[in-house]
Amino acid sequence: MKKVELVLIPSPGLSHLISTVEKAKLLLDRDDRLSVTVLIMKLSKDRVIDSYTQNITSNPNTTKRLRFVNLPQQDETSDSTANLFDFINNQIVHIREIVSNLIKNPSEFDSQLAGLVLDMFCTKFIEVADEFNLPSYVFFTSGACSLGLFQFLVSLKFEHNQELTQYKNSDAEFSVPCFSIPVPAKVLPAVFVREGPVATIFMNYFRRIKEVKGVMVNTFYELEPFAIQSLAGMKPFPTEYEDFQEVLSEGFLERTVGIGKVIGWAPQAAVLSHPSVGGFVSHCGWNSILESVWFGVPLATFPLYAEQQLNAFELVKELGMAEALKIDHHMPDFRGSEPPKIVGAEEIEAAIRRLMAEEEEGGSGVRRKVKEMKDKSRMALMEGGSSYNTQNLFIEDVIRNIS
Repeated sequence: MKKVELVLIPSPGLSHLISTVEKAKLLLDRDDRLSVTVLIMKLSKDRVIDSYTQNITSNPNTTKRLRFVNLPQQDETSDSTANLFDFINNQIVHIREIVSNLIKNPSEFDSQLAGLVLDMFCTKFIEVADEFNLPSYVFFTSGACSLGLFQFLVSLKFEHNQELTQYKNSDAEFSVPCFSIPVPAKVLPAVFVREGPVATIFMNYFRRIKEVKGVMVNTFYELEPFAIQSLAGMKPFPTEYEDFQEVLSEGFLERTVGIGKVIGWAPQAAVLSHPSVGGFVSHCGWNSILESVWFGVPLATFPLYAEQQLNAFELVKELGMAEALKIDHHMPDFRGSEPPKIVGAEEIEAAIRRLMAEEEEGGSGVRRKVKEMKDKSRMALMEGGSSYNTQNLFIEDVIRNIS
């Protein structure tokens, strides 16, 4: 029996690591021929990552075919996004050494290295795969609509020579292949329409996706059928506060004792799985969306940054699976170029009341749609389901790499 190993490389931060590890566990559960090494890029402020990986490795139910390797930690001199990506790119020396050692000295499972699976922000390491004549894949930790939108923006920038900064605060709408309805410029990720080097860095990462052998998207067919069909038909293609209490009004914690909590990183899946949870006011990160769907918890959208405005637009307008508290809300630009936009208590209350209302009470049907998608998400992972079948296709492709 051929045994193969994959190296998975998530970008820094717990959210991308969690998605990557969950993908690894699904693959390992599916096929005993696979083993996986996850390379971890850890910033000094990422104190929860060690406890996360230790909890996994100490769990007796975790397969020994999953292992973690910590790459050298960064001594941060700046919290800038550009410096973060410099840190990612500079890991190429260490990743090259690890890949070389895995080829020369196979792991304890006597597995042959069959490819690299890269985070969307790690496409620099396609170069390492090419050096060792290995195939590379991308694991896109967001959804299919986001992938389609990013490829659309890459096309505007590099094929049609458009400056995306012209769409900042614009009322323009785009016909994006992965959406069935026009996409307003106001929900584009802010990083793409602001001036500065970061937009170019992002664009160059996403531009290189077309170089890989395949892309795995963190979604399932029943959730985004239009976007997945569209992609299948295409050509290959930091914190601002040291003390978070500074954000709260005077006396806030005392007034809310017993009726609410302000905490750090929460065990979100465990919270959403509780039967008393009737709704979720979410920043619309893709992990949060998938967890809400899995547990059948309807959302009210409150996006902040990255592609979250796009996710909120998709949930509310494209899929009809969330109530709009806000769709195009952005975190303030703390450099002072834009005044902060305040979302009032009345607006939040109104969205939550709409979210909690059943259809017979005048509700929009969001609760029913989310419950239906909960059932479909489980069916997708069952034998013969859409995700089950596509994972099999990926595994067989990996096995063929060493044939």
